[in-house]
Amino acid sequence: VQKLLAVTERELPDGSEGTFGDLACSHGTHISEVLSKRLAEIISAAGEGCTVVLSSNWRKSHHHSRVRKLEALVSKHLGCTFTFDARTKLAEERYATDRLRCVGDYVEALCGPQGKYRDGRPLKILMLDDFFITPLNGWTCGSSRIDSTAAAEAYLKSRAPRGNISAKLIHCYHEFTSQSGLN
Repeated sequence: VQKLLAVTERELPDGSEGTFGDLACSHGTHISEVLSKRLAEIISAAGEGCTVVLSSNWRKSHHHSRVRKLEALVSKHLGCTFTFDARTKLAEERYATDRLRCVGDYVEALCGPQGKYRDGRPLKILMLDDFFITPLNGWTCGSSRIDSTAAAEAYLKSRAPRGNISAKLIHCYHEFTSQSGLN
């Protein structure tokens, strides 16, 4: 209970206003109103022609209603109908490396012989992930050591070496020690 209280009362990092508690999910929805609005802002900033790919565990069929609720909230914030354009393939995912590999597989397919970007057109990737609430502390994905956002981005780019790719990771993870010493 102390750990949960410490998190909800913790000020947001990077000069953002509010606390982590302000980002909490609405009762019964598993969706944060604040974060769904931020996702809508990112999608809007990406502009026409962007493809929004669902890669979380919510792509599993038993989360269908959650995805529909999220799409409805994002639609509300965008002022137009929103649905995810694609989903990464279903795979067993338990660890951070599994998620990054799965997204890498998707990138490889996009840039492969049958892929939409096989002709070398520029592909810009923006990945938002907490990697199962895991720090980027040197875990491996394939032969890549993932110890920073730059390392994860390099891994994604390496999955399509002939592609014209730029990648940016927003690692939605924050670690801190509370005043009472809890991590």
